[in-house]
Amino acid sequence: MSNFLQLYRYRVAIPFFFTLLYTTSTFGQCCFYHLVMQDSYGDGWNDGYLEVFLNGTLIRKFSGTGLGSIETFEVCNNDNLRLKYTSGQYEEENTYQIFNDAWDVIFSDGPYPKTGNVFSKSTNCNNPAQAGKHPCIALDLETGVSKMGQNEGAETSGINPNCGAYQEGDIWYATTIPPSGNMAFDIKQQGENNVGYAIWQGADCGLLQKIACGQTSVDTIVTLIDIPAGQKVYTQVWGANGENVTYDLKWTDSGRINLENSELPVIYIQTNGQDIPYDGRLDARMNIRYKGEEIYDGPIGIKIRGASSAGYPQQPYSIETRDSTGANKDVSILRMPEENDWILLSNFNDRSLARNTLPHYFFTQMGNYSPATRHCEVMIDSAYKGIYVLTEKIKRDKNRVDISKLNPDDIEGDELTGGYILQQNLRGDGDSFQSNYSPLIIRVWMCIFSMNTPMHLPSPHPKRRISPPS
Repeated sequence: MSNFLQLYRYRVAIPFFFTLLYTTSTFGQCCFYHLVMQDSYGDGWNDGYLEVFLNGTLIRKFSGTGLGSIETFEVCNNDNLRLKYTSGQYEEENTYQIFNDAWDVIFSDGPYPKTGNVFSKSTNCNNPAQAGKHPCIALDLETGVSKMGQNEGAETSGINPNCGAYQEGDIWYATTIPPSGNMAFDIKQQGENNVGYAIWQGADCGLLQKIACGQTSVDTIVTLIDIPAGQKVYTQVWGANGENVTYDLKWTDSGRINLENSELPVIYIQTNGQDIPYDGRLDARMNIRYKGEEIYDGPIGIKIRGASSAGYPQQPYSIETRDSTGANKDVSILRMPEENDWILLSNFNDRSLARNTLPHYFFTQMGNYSPATRHCEVMIDSAYKGIYVLTEKIKRDKNRVDISKLNPDDIEGDELTGGYILQQNLRGDGDSFQSNYSPLIIRVWMCIFSMNTPMHLPSPHPKRRISPPS
């Protein structure tokens, strides 16, 4: 039986790499050790840091940035390496590992790393490197070539994927991503024992992000779409539950995807190879086709939207439809009312593809306004991005949220009582408040509301301040 897993575009933030050279007074062979730090949320270590001492001398305080970062420092034989950790906020997000020159793990900790002096040991630069033990010394696996392997006697990499019944004894393979950016991975177990696997990607072999993980059911196929061409994709393989296993691996170039016969509307966005920004909008062109018929074709402005969702492998986008001069142009798309502001919602964390659409449908059927939605497939510069939800942006409009416009001189009386849209979001500067009542069962979660409409309130007038509900 074949298991099929469909993944969308993978986006990885490339951290700043710092190489620190430290010369000790110890004579003898020297080498480089590696400190790899991760943050599961992606906002760095939040005031937590690790101090590294060599022979009693502090060489530097290290702190993870973004989703993670890697630091390299020089040691010599028989140096005394000591680590001291100081905690910050959100320690459940922080992990780190120290690797020697052969990429053996000599110490690891986290989440909730221990504080104070946590490690002290003499260094050793005479470590033979075993190919396949770590992604930085991975075995080559060419696209289109089947390779048989087995994990008996394999050393552990120290990288726990937290899936697939992992119990060490893993082997790593590296494959160059083809120009299409689309690949299919086929892994077959040879025998009764299941094979665990994880697929990782990143610009640096020491700092990767997991994009697929599981264990075989005789024959398993994983499909990756729109991953960075020319970089490496890394495959970690082990025996589920610590068993010795034999397996067959093969990566295949899937080529470009043809959506001519899609049952959903297909949105083609042409950026001419430019990166879509988070701040500001990129001039682009959008073409929409449905069952062979052209629904829309015209210029747009596009940007990445969202907060945490902006970091998803499948990113959400905000789109403005425009005319030939670049001015906003109200258009009707897929029978939705005319407007110029549109949203492409990511379904990355909604495998049902219904969580964003069903509530809007039911609320509309109850006689209320809720944004119209349309499922669609999206291609950007011939790269497939997956199934999205095209929807109306929530805004004040006669065809959307039909409320009165609030003018700058509406500062008292009835004129001040209408025309507001609030959104539950992250706390903003001067435009948000925390509710005393959370709609969530988990009371520790803060419920923050911020002003959406009007976008800016004149601050000098005290009557225009927004107060929290009692």
